[in-house]
Amino acid sequence: MTLPACGLYKTGAALAGRETAIGEGQLVYFHNHSKQGPPLVLTAVSNTHNRWSFSDRGYLVQGDDAEGFLEALVALPREGFYAVRAPIGLTDDRVLPARSLVQVGYNRAGEPILFPAEARGNGFSFSDHGFRFFDLGVFERLAECGFDAPVVEPPAHLLH
Repeated sequence: MTLPACGLYKTGAALAGRETAIGEGQLVYFHNHSKQGPPLVLTAVSNTHNRWSFSDRGYLVQGDDAEGFLEALVALPREGFYAVRAPIGLTDDRVLPARSLVQVGYNRAGEPILFPAEARGNGFSFSDHGFRFFDLGVFERLAECGFDAPVVEPPAHLLH
């Protein structure tokens, strides 16, 4: 079997023997390699600025049920910034027009959440409350922007 690429996934089945830790319908980061050899699944730990951090300790995908688990993984588009290609209804009275900027994140169930950009001064701000979608069909109306915003670290010291 060809292993899936490394990246974000939603589990379509529980990991045999680890059902409590890796259940069905869960956001995970999958690595198709590990120091031990078999693929590795990492659980979501915390979410900061609409992006997940994953555990540094994972669960090996091996044994008789590994192939079924791997086949049931649903690949998720990456978290990040997207442009709206066609209008998207958010609520009964709110629509995101084409060419809007959104940040895409996920909840623990691997459901996409759109965080519309709001102009603030000379930049953009993204709320920590977004609009959840129940399937990946929303990505048909989005185009990845092709850039990322690096996290700005405070300087260790200032030069005069």
